[in-house]
Amino acid sequence: MCGTHYVKARRAGEFGGDGCAVVGCTEIAVQRRMCMRHYQQSTEGRHVGLDKDVAPSVIIRDGDIAHVELKDRFGRLQGWAVIDADAMALADGRRWRLDAHGYAVSSLGKRTDRLHAFLNATPAGFETDHRDGDKLNLRRRNLRTVTRGQNQQNVPSKNGKYRGTTFARDSGKWIAQAQLDGRRYYLGLFATRDRAAVVARAWRAKNMPFAERGEIIG
Repeated sequence: MCGTHYVKARRAGEFGGDGCAVVGCTEIAVQRRMCMRHYQQSTEGRHVGLDKDVAPSVIIRDGDIAHVELKDRFGRLQGWAVIDADAMALADGRRWRLDAHGYAVSSLGKRTDRLHAFLNATPAGFETDHRDGDKLNLRRRNLRTVTRGQNQQNVPSKNGKYRGTTFARDSGKWIAQAQLDGRRYYLGLFATRDRAAVVARAWRAKNMPFAERGEIIG
C-alpha cells in the first residue's frame, strides 16, 4: 500500500493508531509518530515543532551551576548546557534542544529562542558572544552583548594559537596579519611562526578587544 492509501486507511479507522506528535497537528501518525506532511519535513531537515509527548528538559543543580538537558523532538539526549544556578527558573518548563549550529534553542509556536540570548536578555539589534567560544557554556560571565562586528572578532580560527599567521613560500618565513572590518593588515615577516603569532596577538589585543578568548571560563 502506498503512503497516500495508508493514510486514508488510517483516517478511516481501518488500522486505528495515534495522532501526529507535532504540536497543533490533528492528522493521523504514519511514520515515526508523525503525519506524512511532518514526516517529509523532518526528512528534509526542517524543524516541525515541539513534540507533545516529550517532557520539558531536566535541569540538575550542581552547586552554583546547573546542567540543562538538551533533547530532540523524540526525547533523545543530545547533550547538556551549563547555566548559573540562579537562572534555573528562566530555563525551566521548556524543552531545549541543539540546533544545526550547535546552540541550545527552544520553540514556542513560530518563535524560536536561543538559550544564551534568552539568559543574557540581549537587546534587539545586538548579538550574544561566548567569551570562551563554547556555545553551551551559558554562565553570565561567559556571555556578553556585542554588535555583529564585535562578535566577528571572536570567531574560531583553524590555526588555533597561531591565528593570524601564514607561511610565505617564496621567503621561507612567516607572515603576521590581521583582518578587521573587511580590511586586511600586514604586520610583518618573521623567521618563526611563534614570533609571527605573538605579533598578531599583540595587534589584536590593541585593536580588536573582543578577539582574544584567553582562559576557559568554567
